[in-house]
This record gives sequence, structure tokens and C-alpha cells, in this order.
Amino acid sequence: SYYVEFASSTQTIIDAGSHIGMSALYFHKMYPQATLTCIEPNPFNLNYLEQNLQENQITATVIPKALVGKR
Repeated sequence: SYYVEFASSTQTIIDAGSHIGMSALYFHKMYPQATLTCIEPNPFNLNYLEQNLQENQITATVIPKALVGKR
């Protein structure tokens, strides 16, 4: 369900709502040279996201925030 064809050579991927990182793992596999940014506000999910990135040796910028300013 993550498959996407990018129009050009992908250099930056922003995974907004990364959850536990399954999409990040997929995008890293498909585009290993891309810079990956993961956005996830939920502390429980964030813990698993960071663990999955570390265990799979994926370098990513993790932003522990939401995309909206209000609940």
C-alpha cells in the first residue's frame, strides 16, 4: 500500500504521520539515497519508530510533533 512512482529522482521524503515506521522502512528500501524525515507526535508510536529506524540502521530526521496546532 506504500507503492508510489515519483515523477523525478527522489532526494527527500517526508513521512508525515510515521506511526511506528513501516512506511519509512519501505521508502528507505526503495530510495536508499533519499533524505528521510519522519513526523510522529504520539510518544508511544515514536518509541517504536525510533527503535525500528535504529534496528534497521536507517538514518532519518525524527520530528516529535504534529502537523496541526490544536487537538
